[in-house]
Amino acid sequence: MCLTLRNLLIFLAFNFVACFEKSYENFKVYSVFCGTTQDVKTLLSFEHNPMIDFWSLPGFQKTTSILVDPEFQEEFENFLTYGKFNYEILIENVGKTMKSRTYNKLKFHFPIGNFTNTVNRDFSRYWTLTEIEDYVNFLSQSTSLYVRKVIIGKSYEERDIYALTISLDETVGNQPILFIDSGIHAREWAGHMSVLYLLYQLVENYSENLELLENVDWVVVPVVNPDGYEYTFTNDRFWRKNRRPIDENCVGVDINRNFRYGWKAADNGTTPCSFTYPGPSPHSEPETKALADFMLQFRYKLKLYVSMHSYASFLLYPFSFDFIYISNWKQHQELCKIYVDTVNQITKFEPYTFGHSASEFYLATGVSDDHVIGEAGARLSIVIELPGGGTRGFDFPEENIEDLIKETFVGLRQFGIYVGNNF
Repeated sequence: MCLTLRNLLIFLAFNFVACFEKSYENFKVYSVFCGTTQDVKTLLSFEHNPMIDFWSLPGFQKTTSILVDPEFQEEFENFLTYGKFNYEILIENVGKTMKSRTYNKLKFHFPIGNFTNTVNRDFSRYWTLTEIEDYVNFLSQSTSLYVRKVIIGKSYEERDIYALTISLDETVGNQPILFIDSGIHAREWAGHMSVLYLLYQLVENYSENLELLENVDWVVVPVVNPDGYEYTFTNDRFWRKNRRPIDENCVGVDINRNFRYGWKAADNGTTPCSFTYPGPSPHSEPETKALADFMLQFRYKLKLYVSMHSYASFLLYPFSFDFIYISNWKQHQELCKIYVDTVNQITKFEPYTFGHSASEFYLATGVSDDHVIGEAGARLSIVIELPGGGTRGFDFPEENIEDLIKETFVGLRQFGIYVGNNF
């Protein structure tokens, strides 16, 4: 049989399985309950330990999931026992769990421009960075709306960081702006997919969502951290930071600790290898600077900022850098409640709750949701912590991703309606 180049490419694409250089063999995930505020503070003494990775947010009367290196497990268990923490092992061997996972094989699709009808719209699996950019390019060709792709900067590895602006008007900003981003943390794939499905609804399914466009302009940054996202597909599924080398031993800055507003206000003792390393200075990272500068283009026109993260099934509002409540906290609570009440009626996953970021969880400095209020003049700022994948943590099961992104859109739709009706 003669195998043409085209058939060979199709064969390879259908037989691709994601594999990672970092195996996580014998890494464990612990589920730890914090019964008191002191428990939270004590547990957070490990926040900057490179052998500890907090997979979910620790908070008062909440359970957090923590990934622990095999070399540190005995010491960590002794700490938990001595501190009388209630805990259990959620994942006995993360590496074994990863090996048992089979990601849906990526489907071959032709370059945009030649076969536009074959652009990927498969929302039942995770998309590669190339697929995301292809889809964004495809949407930017829309003739039904004013949809523009804007390059807002370059990553450390010189990848484009881009946004889509979506409006019924040629000029973005004549209406209230709803600004949404995802992928600040590379491993949180569910956030990327939620935003892509939002774009699908706003652009390709716009006729059924005109209510979201008649009084609101949308600005969407689907992948803030492209280098990190690519790295999670090729090397380390649970990589969080960007990919800039810091020293001979450590790589990466946590972009969501690198924003100028509140930078390191309560963040002492971080080391370059820490998962939450805030960088040597505010806006030291090209990804941070790109997003922050782009926000400023819409200063005071930006009515709602939403940042997609995972995982906690929680909506957070400012501030994070201190226990200060934002002046319009009641309006934030009102909007959070609308989302939570709406989504909880239909969710197939852990129900959402909401609250003040620092009070409900812990102090986090230099975060985008504080910065957009303090320096870009946004009226409202909300972080959506999507549900987790149970014993898979960040590795939210592909077989459930379509259900998740569809119910997330129902909530985001309420945000759009709220902005259109209130500003």
